[in-house]
Amino acid sequence: MGLRHKKQSLLEIRKTREREVALESATLFLFRQMAERGEIEPSILLEHAALFEPWDGKEKLHKGCIRRCVESSSLYRYLDTGKTKSTKSPSKDAEKWEKVGASV
Repeated sequence: MGLRHKKQSLLEIRKTREREVALESATLFLFRQMAERGEIEPSILLEHAALFEPWDGKEKLHKGCIRRCVESSSLYRYLDTGKTKSTKSPSKDAEKWEKVGASV
């Protein structure tokens, strides 16, 4: 195998990997969107809890978004209608958060 052929093979591998990463990113985005619309069973969400961002109290949230609460090892759905920050932990703010379930 010549140097030119190796270089071409490496380019093909890199392009394939870039496509895989783009596909993984799109799949994750769609999974989260479907979860936030309530289109995925809670048991499936819990199996894939690591795919959800951890709640940090700093980001602006929208109604329906799901965050992982590290302190309680649970997933929570945000209930508030405004795009506001939630400074109280989801496990301690039942007015703004609905528990999806304990992580497995």
